[in-house]
Amino acid sequence: VLYIKLYFRDFENSKWYICLGIIVFQCSGDKSNMISASKEFKEKLKRGANLVNYADIILSNGKVLNLTYEDFMIGGCDIEDKTTDGKFGVGFCVGKTLSIRLENNDERFSEYDFYNSIIYLYIGMLMDDGKIEKIGKGKYYVTIPETTGEIIKIDAVDGMFLLDRDYSQSSTSYPATLQRIISDACLDCGIPIGFHQFDNMNFIVQTKPESVTYRQVLSYATQIAGYNARIDNEGYMQLIWYNTILLD
Repeated sequence: VLYIKLYFRDFENSKWYICLGIIVFQCSGDKSNMISASKEFKEKLKRGANLVNYADIILSNGKVLNLTYEDFMIGGCDIEDKTTDGKFGVGFCVGKTLSIRLENNDERFSEYDFYNSIIYLYIGMLMDDGKIEKIGKGKYYVTIPETTGEIIKIDAVDGMFLLDRDYSQSSTSYPATLQRIISDACLDCGIPIGFHQFDNMNFIVQTKPESVTYRQVLSYATQIAGYNARIDNEGYMQLIWYNTILLD
């Protein structure tokens, strides 16, 4: 859900008006973008039960670190949705960025190199039987070196960055439908697809775009189809749209 503020100008009276609204993103595919959790988890969440962070980090050398909430700084986990230019409209590839801060006063993480690692992030809650139920919050790639010290700061991005490749590598034959273009682009970049059908999927593009990346091609295709693209918490590419609900 994205909250927005719209400004309208009445030129006759030289006045500005403000309208608040909500953008509600919806998913076009078969796979739901809702959190998959037990009934107990959902009920506890409604009652304000505490959520904590967990993460499994696969380092570039193959070693796996299993992090618990005790490894995170207080408030040490932030996820943000971003587009290439910071705007929202139609035809945008919405990527998630992750920033985590780890407690390292005892230097327990100082020996590790987090660059080029893969992070699987979770939120967890204590259940009545004493077990921790974890909900996946996405797969992230560390593409820049971490900041070290008593606090280790790691920044990562989701799989949307895999599309930042030259589209000249694509073997898709044109003319091609939007469905073929989007499916082939995701397949070429190793991103599984979470949908099968979408509006305007049979629209035909006559010629192959040149001097562009896979991400730009996905953006062009989703713009024609009337969607945005976003990778869900399970790593599947989804096509999303949004509805605007005006507030009193």
